[in-house]
Amino acid sequence: MPDTDNAGVIAPPPIIFAATVLIGLLLNKFVPLDAWNINLTIPGIFLIGSGFLLAATCIRYFRKAGTTANPYSATDAISSSGPYRFSRNPMYLSLGLIQFGIGLLLNSLWVMVMILPALIVLHYGVILREERYLEAKFTDQYLKYKNSVRRWF
Repeated sequence: MPDTDNAGVIAPPPIIFAATVLIGLLLNKFVPLDAWNINLTIPGIFLIGSGFLLAATCIRYFRKAGTTANPYSATDAISSSGPYRFSRNPMYLSLGLIQFGIGLLLNSLWVMVMILPALIVLHYGVILREERYLEAKFTDQYLKYKNSVRRWF
């Protein structure tokens, strides 16, 4: 019997972003769309590093709250401190930072443009499902958190 105590997301968010990065790289190979004529290696590396740092911080706060970042596992608590005081989805913001940084680093406008499809899939296939799950499981606690903290930033 499958475990039903989870949000039922369509795919792990890192896989969604990785897929759109790969699609962007493929598009760039066959239909090059260079964005600029200057070297943006340092800003790209900075955004990638910032994204990984934010993701690591989010994982730390999940653990501190006594829950997991695995979308296929049960959520045992609402994480509402650290980055979660400002955004309900800082880990997804970190993935967007990483993808944008990769686009800068590789001078690929396609990689950056593919953030939009990633966010659409993330919204409908992950975030809305997670929100329904958390509302059903934590009702008043989650609704209070949801009403006091923005989805993104």
